[in-house]
Amino acid sequence: YYFDYCAAGFKTHTLGNYQVVFSRPGNTVALSNPYKSSPSA
Repeated sequence: YYFDYCAAGFKTHTLGNYQVVFSRPGNTVALSNPYKSSPSA
């Protein structure tokens, strides 16, 4: 049921796709390129 509901919603453009990022103030890393790898320790 859930899959059919989502498929119909996207097909009729009644559902959207959103990405929400929660972070602390001053965290500039959250706004950087997510595909760029960061050095590991």
